[in-house]
Order: sequence, then structure tokens, then C-alpha cells
Amino acid sequence: MVYPQLPPIMIHSLTLAPMISIVAAFIMPLVGLLIKDRRVWDAYVFTIATAVLALTGIGAYMLYYVVEKPFVYMLGGWPPPIGIVYEVDKFSALLGFISAFIIWLAVIYGLRY
Repeated sequence: MVYPQLPPIMIHSLTLAPMISIVAAFIMPLVGLLIKDRRVWDAYVFTIATAVLALTGIGAYMLYYVVEKPFVYMLGGWPPPIGIVYEVDKFSALLGFISAFIIWLAVIYGLRY
């Protein structure tokens, strides 16, 4: 799908929130093994949660006010029978933002334990 009003970097940035979450989930055990300082671990988790919240909020804003139609992105440029199609409409963007916000609040709550 072509989005003429969005620069290409904004189109590709909408896929960063799920990608950052997946990569961070695999890196967290390694960070826990390598770094024993609790403050560094808390800073890492808070930074990842804040980045995902910000990217999800930007994506939801763009879907609600800029594009006003569902976002469809073919990961790797492969067609749907072979590749993965990432599709986000307004409702799923809202649910993604709400869940990212709740996770962010849980991270803030968990920092003192």
C-alpha cells in the first residue's frame, strides 16, 4: 500500500515497536547474566519500555490523524503467501497503545522491587 503523505522513514518506523519488543525479549536474559548492577538493569528495562510506548503512540497518532486508513506493510517485501504481512487498523493501534502503556506502568511499579 502506498502512503504518499508519509516519508519512507515513517513507514518503516511503524514496524519498530514489535521488533524492539521481540529483540529486547531475547537480549534481557543475556543482560541479566552479564550485568549484575540492579540500576543498569532497571535503566535498560525502562528505556526499552519507554521506546516501545513512544513508537506505539506515534504509530497510533499517525493512523488516527495522518493516514486515516489501515496500515499494511509487507515485511521483507515478500507477497502474502510467502512473506509476513503486518496490518494495523485504528482499533488495533489503540489496543497496542493501551497495552504498551499498561506495560510501561508495570515497569515503573516494578522498579522499586
